Formats: sequence, C-alpha cells, structure tokens
Amino acid sequence: MSTQIIDKLDEWRKFESTTKKGELFERFALSYLRKAPVYQNLYSEIWRWRDWPDRGGLGDTGIDAVAEERHTGKLWAIQIKFHEETLRADDIATFLALSGRKEFSYRLIVTSSPLGSNAEKLIRKQDKPVKVLTLADMLESAVDWDSFNWRTICLL
Repeated sequence: MSTQIIDKLDEWRKFESTTKKGELFERFALSYLRKAPVYQNLYSEIWRWRDWPDRGGLGDTGIDAVAEERHTGKLWAIQIKFHEETLRADDIATFLALSGRKEFSYRLIVTSSPLGSNAEKLIRKQDKPVKVLTLADMLESAVDWDSFNWRTICLL
C-alpha cells in the first residue's frame, strides 16, 4: 500500500500552505507511530505537544509530540518535518536545543526527506540519543496501511 502513501504525499505537496502540509504529515506520522508494531510495543502514550499534560502551558517549542515508553516511563521528544528536499541542520537545531530538557530521555525526528550531511553531524554530536525515522523507513516497515483512516488524517 505504499503507493497510496506516495499518492497522498504528492497530493499534499501541491498545497500552497506549508502549515497545512506540515499538519497533514504530522497527523500521518503520529498515526504511523501508533500503528507500527515496533512503536506500539515501545510507547504506551503519544501526545501532540499541545495535548501533553506536563507541558506547563508552554506554547510552540519546536517539539511536535511527546511519547512515553511503555516499560520505563521515559519520555521522548518528537519533531515531525515535512520537507520536499534534504533536511538541513538549521531545520532541526531548535528542536535539538529545546528537547535537551531534563524530562526528555530520547529524541525522535520523523522526516519525509533524507538528512543532509550537516544534520547528520549535528545529530551525532548530541549527548542525548536521537533516532531518525524517514519516510523511506516507514514505507519499508510492516504496517497495515489499509488500517489508516485517511479521512481523519486529511480532515483539516
């Protein structure tokens, strides 16, 4: 079903609003994290940043979502990027700085594009672990794509 995803992404790329594109990809990525077996087993909860109960009234900080590990309770800060070209270091620098807070043990960057070399170098220099999940990784995973509710994801 990966062709269905490619078709959706191609459709989203036609939108003029980068905000709308980002919102759609964020919904898709969060749905993926809730359905992919590896992440279902890893996380007990996944909140959008604005819904995370411990955000303390903070507005947009560059963190798009927070996940809690099922067995340890440790928190992951998650950033989701919909880019049509290579993800640059500038695109993730603020997230890496702000997600370095003590309550986060890990960081996850979900991106529709590959990482540029400077972004890769920046990630390798981090004290806290940073995992990168690309669209290519998602397309290769064992996910039941037919179970995706595209109507809900695409509803804006």
